Amino acid sequence: MGEGGNASTAANRGVRVVCLAIIVALFHATPAAAQSSLKSRRDIPVGAYPVAALVVDYDGDGNFDVVVVSNGSDSLDLVKGFGDGTLRRVGALAASSVPSAAAFVDLDNDGHRDFVVANKRSQDLAARLGDGIGGYGALLRSAVAAIPSAMAVGDWNGDGRIDAATANPTQNTVAVLDGDGKGRFIAPRAIVVGTQPEAILAADFEADGRPDLVVVNYGSDSAQIWRGDGAGGFTLRT
Repeated sequence: MGEGGNASTAANRGVRVVCLAIIVALFHATPAAAQSSLKSRRDIPVGAYPVAALVVDYDGDGNFDVVVVSNGSDSLDLVKGFGDGTLRRVGALAASSVPSAAAFVDLDNDGHRDFVVANKRSQDLAARLGDGIGGYGALLRSAVAAIPSAMAVGDWNGDGRIDAATANPTQNTVAVLDGDGKGRFIAPRAIVVGTQPEAILAADFEADGRPDLVVVNYGSDSAQIWRGDGAGGFTLRT
């Protein structure tokens, strides 16, 4: 065998040695890597069929918490944050029947935020008034007369009280409700929107100090802007 053959053989040996070294290194590193991966995973058990979540400070300790809307268990699951990146589920609040959306706002103007939940099966909004330190009162239920899949909140009529609007895909409507300032919602009125509205948000699109609504219609592949008049009424912007 000539010099070329010897050089090729030596090169092949070198490649095999390098490959073997890499395989050995990976073999030894894999258990540690797997262990690290397992340690870094932190699944937090919540209720059945979670469909939405809020990031809020529900107990007033200055740390962000997570509140999960669990459709199958009719609950708001309270996942407490400890300010160091760790979170733990510490309890749940009943939320009427088949909740679909939630908001965290001050419904009774006492300086403490409260929960309001839209519920499909019970066709209502259910509120729980907060005490500012993690305690929440009994359910206050208000009929929507529709099946809400999403909800927006704001002061539609300028009376200083939080109102609500729900997107109702089965009825192809948005239900607008006035807040009574005590945790309940009254006088639901329907606006016919596009086909199968699945999402709704509130914002002041015209910068006139009056909240408007954007409705996303799944069935008609459209988004609509509904202009607020500041007195609780909305008209479609064309």
